[in-house]
Amino acid sequence: MATDYRVAELNTDAKSSKKFKFQSLSERIKNLNIDVYHKIGAIEYAPTEKDSFFHEELIYWHDHNLTRDFINFYIEVIPKVHSLVLILHQKSEIVEILVRHLLVPKSAALKPLLRLVSMLARDLQDQFLDHFEQIQKTLFDIIDPQDTTLIEEIFSTLGYLFKYLQKFLLTQLPKVFSYQVPLLGHYKPFIRRFTSE
Repeated sequence: MATDYRVAELNTDAKSSKKFKFQSLSERIKNLNIDVYHKIGAIEYAPTEKDSFFHEELIYWHDHNLTRDFINFYIEVIPKVHSLVLILHQKSEIVEILVRHLLVPKSAALKPLLRLVSMLARDLQDQFLDHFEQIQKTLFDIIDPQDTTLIEEIFSTLGYLFKYLQKFLLTQLPKVFSYQVPLLGHYKPFIRRFTSE
């Protein structure tokens, strides 16, 4: 017997008097938005030569996510990211720490870690390409087809990676496509659709 996964979502229907309505997995998947090119956000901070996007995002999440999972990550990574030069020098160690913490089962820190992955790519630019395959495989490994919030975060992260690295990835298109093949053959149609987007 198939389980019907329903989650209460805030009801945006003005005609209804109910504050929440339950949505099935297929309804939540239909409402996912992974288009990072058309998202409008706050005016972005441009770090100085000493600062980095990664460090600023790390500080932001340190203030907003006090879970044990994130604090463990923060304690391990903060000595390595005080400046852009330090990040460039220790990029492999930072990626290894990120990957290890992304793979923690049922981690309460996945959202900030995924955001930090895209900020690291933004800082490293073409130097991130050495770690692109490893990061992408890690993101594919943590996909849970039942968790729409996680799916949206993962595909948004992938979208930002492609956005920040597009001029570097264009020179390696066949290689990048080969990284996508596991998800293009995924058994869930919406995973295949999001991957193709």
